[in-house]
Amino acid sequence: TSTVSITKEELDSITSVAVKAAVDKITTFFNEKLDQLNKTIEKQQETISALEARVKKAETANNNLEQYSRRSHLRIHGLQTTGDCKTAVASFISNKLKLPNGAPLVVTPEELDAAHPLPSRTRSSGNADSQKPHPIIVRFHARDLRDKVLRSRKQLKGSRVSIAEDLTAANAQLLRRLQQSEHFQSAWSWGGKIYARHKSSPHDSRPVRMDIHTA
Repeated sequence: TSTVSITKEELDSITSVAVKAAVDKITTFFNEKLDQLNKTIEKQQETISALEARVKKAETANNNLEQYSRRSHLRIHGLQTTGDCKTAVASFISNKLKLPNGAPLVVTPEELDAAHPLPSRTRSSGNADSQKPHPIIVRFHARDLRDKVLRSRKQLKGSRVSIAEDLTAANAQLLRRLQQSEHFQSAWSWGGKIYARHKSSPHDSRPVRMDIHTA
């Protein structure tokens, strides 16, 4: 019987080839699995991004719808009232605000659909804020009259009373953030929409419309 002898070098070579083949096979297997996993993650990320976009779109739409429901509302801050709130508000506007031609901006209680103080957050006894009048929400029958009052609010500058649109919580937060931002020179609301002007823009450039997910 003949025998086959294998030298150590030949055995090492055979072992090396076998190990390399096994490693290559395992590496290929795991690379394929890794590619599949990466593709799955990419698809999942695309799905997540699409869902996030849909959520943002829905939130913006809901916010706009809520804001639209407030299109005839104004908020008056700092006005102390006694007795009938509608009468007090109508009297204040008629006595303090004027039209562009200088005539009084006369408002009667009958032109107000509703006027009442807003419930305040819990205030500590003795706190200075606890002594401030509650904000008053006013709803007008005619939107054009509401807009006339809003256009005349600059006449109250320097007084303790101010008039603002009745913004949703999201829009009010957006407006505050823009007004406090170092990137914008001014921000304001009109018709329930938020506008801002960048500091880098010329003063006469058109303002930018902002919303809760683009600011």
